[in-house]
Amino acid sequence: MALPSNQLVGLSNGDNGLRETFRAVKYDLKITTVEMHVGGDPLRIVTSGFPNIKGDTLFNKMNYLKDHLAYIRNTLILEPRGHHDMHGAVIVQPDSSDADIATLIFNSSGDNVTMCGHSAIAIARFAVDHGYVTPTDPETEVRIQYPCGVVKAAVEFKNGRSGSVKLQSVPAFVYAKGVDVDVTGVGKVKVDICYGGLFFAVLSDDKVDIDLRKTPMTKIREVGALVTKSVQEQVKVDHPDAADLSFVYGTLLTDGKDEDERSMQCCVSDTKLIPRAPCGSGTMARVALQLSRGQISLNETKTFVSAVTGSQYSARPMRKTKCGDFDAVIVEITGRGHYTGTATYITEDGDQLQHGFLV
Repeated sequence: MALPSNQLVGLSNGDNGLRETFRAVKYDLKITTVEMHVGGDPLRIVTSGFPNIKGDTLFNKMNYLKDHLAYIRNTLILEPRGHHDMHGAVIVQPDSSDADIATLIFNSSGDNVTMCGHSAIAIARFAVDHGYVTPTDPETEVRIQYPCGVVKAAVEFKNGRSGSVKLQSVPAFVYAKGVDVDVTGVGKVKVDICYGGLFFAVLSDDKVDIDLRKTPMTKIREVGALVTKSVQEQVKVDHPDAADLSFVYGTLLTDGKDEDERSMQCCVSDTKLIPRAPCGSGTMARVALQLSRGQISLNETKTFVSAVTGSQYSARPMRKTKCGDFDAVIVEITGRGHYTGTATYITEDGDQLQHGFLV
């Protein structure tokens, strides 16, 4: 007897490991995903089951997702299926003729995410492997539209297999240097406001009495979030292209070793989200700052290390450009996404926690 289409068939073995027992579970929602990570940063890419996201532009779709589909986001991202630092992605039709695909990113904060470097690295490889573009040796170009603009990725492709990804940023620039901010519990600090698809407050760890190599991550979360909230309250940013880009996402804490070839960093949002990777958008913003200070030259490659996992991106400023009246730069970062599995998520009838929770 066939089960109804809205019932999930489960299979378990009996005591002897041979007997099969079937049971039907009624569910309201069923979403399938491909699971990936980049430098330890997880990404849950939706492959089926996501409701229609309305909107004529990607910005409108982003806002519709936030305002009307938060329960879906929460189901996929929050516990018990996810966790505080989880990221998800849904691929949609681009409204830019320059893009192959478009994507919307979501996390536990519920805020709009206009750019996410680690997701772009993962999605570029995913797009090559899943037929969104035609693979070509030795590299395949994938153009991904984010709300902040179109980013170009070159995916290594050899002997029928995809590999590492070189990702070109939208124009990255320094918005303001040496901005005074009064941080609760810390005091006055100076931050640089920089953009790499998102706005960041950038400062070295010693300015807030922490050490990225020694301080417990719980303390780094606390301090970073305090700085971010203070900057959001005290500093107004205005992106020259779109009002929807005009917000400070997080704080990029660095080890201050900007003159060195290799340095460490950690990004913290106002809700204490911490990337496991070095933070792609933050890296783009930091390279723009280094270039403006003469700490890196065009086409010079540096290595940026995550304070969380030790994973790394390499990055270089490729060419100068403009963003409105701001001197800007196109930054290339290199990383690799790895597959961790596939999944099917459901919301079972009667589950009071079906749409997730945070601790």
